[in-house]
Amino acid sequence: MDLKKWFEKISVFFKDAFSKFKKFYTSHKKLTLIGGGLILVAVIGLIVLVSSSASSKNAVTYRSAVIKKGDITQAIDVVGNVAAVPSAVLNWQTSGIVGPVNVKVGDQVKAGDVLVSLLDSSVSSTILDAKNSMLAAQLTLAKLQNGNSQFQTATQTLAAAQVAYAKALALRHFYTLTGVSDEVIDAARMKYYDTQTAYWTALNEYEALYQQSRVNAAVTNGIISASPTSAASPTAEASATPLASSTSEGSSIPTVSATPTPAAAATSTADPAVAQAYDAMKAAQLTYNKASRNLNYLIGNGYGNNNSIEAYFLAADVAKAALAEAQATWDSYRNGNPYVLAAQASVQALQNTIDSSKIVAPFDGTVTDILSTAGDTVASAGEAVQMDDLTHLMITVNVSEADVNKMAVGQDASITFAAVPNTTYKGALVQIGNAGSSSSGVVQFRVTIQVLNADAKVKPGFSANVSIVISSVTNVLLVPNIAISTTSSGRSTVLVNKSGVATPVVIQTGAKSDTYTEVTGGNLKEGDTVMIATSSLSSASASNRALFSVLGGGGGGGFEGPQQPRTTTGSSSRSTTGG
Repeated sequence: MDLKKWFEKISVFFKDAFSKFKKFYTSHKKLTLIGGGLILVAVIGLIVLVSSSASSKNAVTYRSAVIKKGDITQAIDVVGNVAAVPSAVLNWQTSGIVGPVNVKVGDQVKAGDVLVSLLDSSVSSTILDAKNSMLAAQLTLAKLQNGNSQFQTATQTLAAAQVAYAKALALRHFYTLTGVSDEVIDAARMKYYDTQTAYWTALNEYEALYQQSRVNAAVTNGIISASPTSAASPTAEASATPLASSTSEGSSIPTVSATPTPAAAATSTADPAVAQAYDAMKAAQLTYNKASRNLNYLIGNGYGNNNSIEAYFLAADVAKAALAEAQATWDSYRNGNPYVLAAQASVQALQNTIDSSKIVAPFDGTVTDILSTAGDTVASAGEAVQMDDLTHLMITVNVSEADVNKMAVGQDASITFAAVPNTTYKGALVQIGNAGSSSSGVVQFRVTIQVLNADAKVKPGFSANVSIVISSVTNVLLVPNIAISTTSSGRSTVLVNKSGVATPVVIQTGAKSDTYTEVTGGNLKEGDTVMIATSSLSSASASNRALFSVLGGGGGGGFEGPQQPRTTTGSSSRSTTGG
């Protein structure tokens, strides 16, 4: 049908309708006038009601809440996996058939223990020849050494020191998040300790001069009398400069227990010596701070003030020094006879060849998996046994850039495992990465938590739910979150009922949970009543709603009034409140 015919049909329809209405009006004129008037009155009434509703505002009502004291704990929840440090998968160094396995999963082993060996019938003739030659070589060496007991003791001590240093070095490397070499980091550490000592020395010198200047000024002003004992203030006692501990390479690293706090000092003084000492102290402090920042950057971790990271590095220094001492002792007892040296080299070479057919424990630990069984045919580099040090269990997790600055080394953590129900373990945050990584536009930082009270139920590889406590306050003033209004400038206020009038009061806020906020400042006290604004429909609005319902404008369901605000937290953070 074309457009012209369609318009013609519409025109015929309206003409026909108008003709019928005209006939009805001619024959029912009075009835038509009455019906039209009623419709007009209804429309006018509806317009008046709608206008009245539109011009009126919702009536504001309030409900009250009493301010109380309670506790707030804020925590960040993360998920990670348990790992032992150190941990190693031991591989075969030659091919052959696996013989009897001397250990089982869960066994505690010592460094040097033989865990499993290849059958002699399956190894190369080179290894068999080495075994045959070993007895003769050992006998020759024993004869040359003449049964020197001191040398044997020194040898055992040296072996133990080597194992201890390897373990301590593994822990140090675990907490180093960058690829920077040990030499570069040790140079930065030396700079850190040197500048720290220089700062403390300058600080002590400044404080001594400052106190002396105060005594001199008091004498000059006649406040105290000059005497031989008034040359120094009794409070001018300088803190001792920390001693240095020598390392195996002849360098010295000061070991300290705490950073001194300078006394309140006047930066300007009539005494030029005091002013000069103050400037020298501030310059030394800036140099020390720069060295500290550089060291943290190279390690990729927080270092200093005797925290756990520094403790692991210092433990590696101690182990290295002990190894150097054991090495020197062993060297002093060793017979310098070239025949003895040759015999020792021969024994060591044979031992290395023999050990290529064995799996030997490299450190003290626990057998956590056996990857080769008796009768297996294995090749070189094949996996044999996994070992873990279960006394050092760590959980490495990722936290968002929004949360990383809320964390600090030493914060407490609670740890649960799905595999160990109804048990909560204690943890401590031991490392925070300084460099984030981006994935799909999300920047995250590596954080490591140490399990402090792990038992036999906790195993490497377990998934762990970790709750890191970032803030905890007790017995503080609490206000409901929905009672607080915050302006664009960051100012927070609450409405307080004063003589029946809702009066705004400015407050300062602290820790915050899902429902309450700590009040740290403002004219509020426990027991005060704050007012929480709500709104309800006016009577005109209710009438309008009823009218619309009668006229067919309303639905079948009831009217839903105003809802209370809700607070939500991110998936990685939570907070709890105790009343």
